[in-house]
Amino acid sequence: MAIAGALFTHYALFPSTIEFFAQFDSTSIKLTPKLEDTFGLYRSMMLGMVAVFQLPTLVFFLALMRVVTARWLVRHIKYAVLASFVVAALLTASPDPWNQTVMAAPMIALYLVSIVVAWLVGLRAKDVVDAEDARELRLVVGATIVTRSEGGSKDPPLRLTTTAAVGDCGP
Repeated sequence: MAIAGALFTHYALFPSTIEFFAQFDSTSIKLTPKLEDTFGLYRSMMLGMVAVFQLPTLVFFLALMRVVTARWLVRHIKYAVLASFVVAALLTASPDPWNQTVMAAPMIALYLVSIVVAWLVGLRAKDVVDAEDARELRLVVGATIVTRSEGGSKDPPLRLTTTAAVGDCGP
């Protein structure tokens, strides 16, 4: 994803920014950008977009840890759009709405991709949880039957013992 961010910056974002600055070139004002300033702008745009293109990867890991869900991301999409334009305004050196939109559009698109990623991780995690729950339920029922058939105490088996057995069993 980092390479995609670098390519987007190099081929789409930076040329449109330079084109915007070139519009100020006239007979009375001559555009003479310094190499250091131009490279600094290129570097900051490159680093910003490389970081932005990591959003689906970040959401993937957050969804695996169950910190975010697709539903939560959908509910907060209006804040994501606002944040995208604020970040675009901060990262672009020009005040024009075109360059800010060119920078915010991939952020919004990547947010939408992140919703799909979180949804897919949620489907996968739900299958894993259901399988773990079924295995744990079998162990609880089995431990209860063994304890009751041995004529043990009237108290049900401890949950701690059963949970420890779940961690010890293989796939």
